[in-house]
Order: sequence, then C-alpha cells, then structure tokens
Amino acid sequence: MKTRNEAATESPTSSNSSRRHLNNFVASGALQLIAVLAPLTTLLLMARCYDMAAFGQYSVALAFVNVLTVFFGLGASAATCFQIARIERQHLRRQDGVIGAGLLSVLCFTLFFSPFAWVIPWLLGYSNETRQLVLLLTAGGWCSVISDLLNGVYRGRREMSWQLIPVASVAVATLVCVTPLLIAGKPLKQVAVTWSACQLLGPCILFLCLRRSGLLRSFKRTPRQLPTVFRRAFTIGLDGVIFRVGIQTVTLLLPVLLSVRAAGIFNAASKPLAMLVIGNSFIMRFFGPYIASAGDKDPTCMTLRIQMCHKLAFFFTGSVLVGALTFPHVICNILFGAKAEEIAEYMQVLAIAFIIYYAPPYSANLKAIGLERQVVWCGIIQWATMVVALFVLAPRYGVWGAVTATLLAYSAYWLTEVFLYSFNRLKGVANAERYLAYLFGSTALGFTYNQFPGGTLSIISFALTVLTLSLLVYWTPGEREQARWLLRNSLAPRRA
Repeated sequence: MKTRNEAATESPTSSNSSRRHLNNFVASGALQLIAVLAPLTTLLLMARCYDMAAFGQYSVALAFVNVLTVFFGLGASAATCFQIARIERQHLRRQDGVIGAGLLSVLCFTLFFSPFAWVIPWLLGYSNETRQLVLLLTAGGWCSVISDLLNGVYRGRREMSWQLIPVASVAVATLVCVTPLLIAGKPLKQVAVTWSACQLLGPCILFLCLRRSGLLRSFKRTPRQLPTVFRRAFTIGLDGVIFRVGIQTVTLLLPVLLSVRAAGIFNAASKPLAMLVIGNSFIMRFFGPYIASAGDKDPTCMTLRIQMCHKLAFFFTGSVLVGALTFPHVICNILFGAKAEEIAEYMQVLAIAFIIYYAPPYSANLKAIGLERQVVWCGIIQWATMVVALFVLAPRYGVWGAVTATLLAYSAYWLTEVFLYSFNRLKGVANAERYLAYLFGSTALGFTYNQFPGGTLSIISFALTVLTLSLLVYWTPGEREQARWLLRNSLAPRRA
C-alpha cells in the first residue's frame, strides 16, 4: 500500500506513473531552461553590444509587447491546460473541443486589443522608432501566444516531453539568426523582423505534433466548451494582465519619467535575475496540472503537492537568488564587462525583491485549484503599489527610486499571497523554521565567500556549501527518503 506522500507524487492517470513523472519533470525543466535562456541571452548580448540608449529603446518596445501579448492570450493557455487536466486522456473529442475554445478565445482577444499596439505607445509619447519596433515585435509575440496555448494542451495531458521539439526549434532558430545581427550591430528594426519570423516556427510545428497525437480532428464540442474556457481564460488572464503590467510598469514609464537610458539600465539589472529564477518557474509550471487534477477530489493529496511545490521551488530561491544577492559584481562582470559597475548595485537590491516574491506561498497554485478570482487581488495590490511608489520615488531618486518601487510592489504581492492562503485555510508550508534556517544560513555563507578573492571559484564553493547546508537543515529525513523513493521507482518502476 502506498503512503500519502507517495500517492501525492504520482500522475493520476498512468499506471507507469513514476517513469512518466520523471519524464515530465525533466521535460519541464528543459522547456523552462530553453524558454527563458533563449530570449534573455539575446537581451543580455544586446546590452553588451549596443549602447544603453539603444538597448533601452528595444527593451521598452519588448516590454510593451510582453504586456500586449498577455491581452492577446489572457489566460487561455492556463485555462486550456487546467480543463484538459480534468479530462481522461482517451477522450480526444472533448479535448479537441477545449483546444478549439482556447483558439477562439485568443482570436477574440486579439481582434479586440490589436489597435492598442499603436494607440498606447503614441499616447505615452514614445518616439517613432520605438513605435515601429512595437509593431514589428507584436507579430512575433502573437505567434508566441499561439505556441503557449498549444503547449498548454500537452501540459494538461501531462505529456510535457512533446513540447521539447517545437520550443527547441524556435530557440535554435532565434539564436542562429538573431545573434549574428547583434554581434554585427545591425539596426534594431532588422533584429525585430528576424526575431518575429523565428517565432512563427512554434505554432507550425505544434500543430503537426498535435495532429500526430490524434488531436485537432474534430471541433464539434467547441461550442459546449467555449463558455467555460472563455470565462476561465478571462479571469486567469485578468490576474496575468495586472501582474505583467505591474512588473513592466517600471520599464514602460521610465522613458516618460526619466529617460530611455534609465530604462535600459533598469532592464540590464533585472534581466539576469529573470534568468536565475528558471528553477522556481519550472517547478511551479510543472506542478500546476498535478495540483489541478487532484483539486477537491483529494484535498490531502492536493495539500501535499502544494507543499512539495513550495519546498522544491524555495530550494532555488535560497541558493540561486541568494547567490545573486551576495555576488552581484561577479555576475555583472561576467555578463556586462565594462558596464558592470553601473549595474551591479541595482541588481543587488532587486535580488532582495525577487527573493521576497519567490518565497512561498505561490499564487500559481491557487489558480490551479480554481481560485483565480482571488488571485486577481495580488496583481491589483502589486500594481497599485508599483505605480504610487514609482511616481513618488523615480523623479526624485532616478533609477534607485524605480528599484525601491519594485521592492515595495513585490513585497505587497507576497503579503497578499500569504493572506489568501490563510483565508482559504491552505497549509502551503510545513516546517517553516527550516525555510528560515536555510535562507539565513545561505545568505551568511554567500557574504562570507564574497570576502575572499576568486570570483567564479567563490561562487562554485558557495554552491557546493549551500547544497550541503540544505541536506543538513532544509530537507527532513522523510523528504530525503521520499526523494530516494521517487528516483528508485522512476528508474525501475514496478509493473502494475
């Protein structure tokens, strides 16, 4: 007989669940790595090869497109994923209905919000060059929305390895085609057109993969599924819009409050941190369908999966993000060369904001169990805090004011998450004292190692020491045993 912890680690629809669980886990990690590293590598290379004014112009345009594409898709990808997660894998027609409803929802949202691609930048007073970049990048952003929706189908079916080929194809095409243009210092418009063309590969390959999986054959059930998918997409997307606007508010408003160059400096300081949270992001993305599939049917299993999600994700917070907090100059020297001194101090304070934001509990798990309407308040409070703090602090303190506004906004978001978990009587964290001991211990180790010369060698020593620390104070004996059970059964699963 399986224990409760063992049951919580299994996929609910497969007899060979351990093997499948491991495959999905590895695939999710690879997907998150590719999806984050490819665009961020492009931006970091641009920050190194172009001056801060040109980088700021491109990053402002890309930030606006990132917000606009959230309106194009809203929560259609997540709604499709969660709806399919509740359908048995053999019911392909019902899944086709959900996919059709998701595609129709994206089409409706796109038709309604497309005019804002020109109107809003004009109202904000962006230059003509920036507005043209926005239009060129929007085409690629829309392709990314369709790709994310279709990837949501595989996440819902817990077949995440199928996403690797299309995602890797887009990433390779982007790196091969865009990187030479950046190194050669080509005009930004040429870079934007090439990037958008590469994004078209994603939807084309995903359509072929879904057809091969037996899907996209019949959309007769689409009208029946459309109201549910549209409603969930709108509700989940509302939180996504507020959240994305909240985190991009600084980039969008700094050209208005300060200058394009200030926006470039802020983006250069924050992009490495966005790269360093790959581990956190993929853990939350991976666990979403498993938490949704448990739902109200098995509250104990759902709680255990939420706690497991928090435990694994915070391991990266206490190691990788703390590394950014304690070694900012080393990281910036590697990424930006001569521009490192201008960026490192800003990145150090932003690292504190990221550590707070990526401390459990996480709102993504609330969306998975159908509480997306409550999660909207997290985004509203974050955005309101960001706007007020930015208008008060940025004109007086410049980039430091923008960094401080980000710290306050992320803290407000996290406090709202804590309140929602308490309000819904969800125990998202077990053994909170172990989280605190791990965080404070790793921070002390980081600042200690930073006092010694060695740069990269100090970071490697820090990583090994933090891993040892986690085994001593973070993971309980039961959790270590559970990890061994997962590994043993994943490599040599028992026959049903």
